[in-house]
Amino acid sequence: MNCSYVSWVATANHDAAIPEAIISRFTVIEVEAPSADQMVNVIQSIYSDILHDNRDIWGSHFVPEVSDSMIEALDNQGPREIVKMIMAAMGRTAKSRKEAVYVLEGGDFKDFKKPVRRIGF
Repeated sequence: MNCSYVSWVATANHDAAIPEAIISRFTVIEVEAPSADQMVNVIQSIYSDILHDNRDIWGSHFVPEVSDSMIEALDNQGPREIVKMIMAAMGRTAKSRKEAVYVLEGGDFKDFKKPVRRIGF
């Protein structure tokens, strides 16, 4: 997408409180929350990015695919929370288990309090 002529980008979780005079100056694009199938791709993408970004340090010690139980544990979270939860679970898993290759499972996320999503999707 060529955004070279874009002057302003604004985001809002809810547009009901934004005055009509301001909304009328924008092109409003609503982004729906991802479906369950799309959420699997979001979780896999975030997980893959974490592994790639840390491949030379510790990322190569984790399997590249997410497990079904991991998806189930993360499916109601927003992207920022997913990153935090995966990073924390990876650290705790590597610290508590001594294996050549680690597989994250749903149980690795059991101690996380699932917050209600307030921003993002």
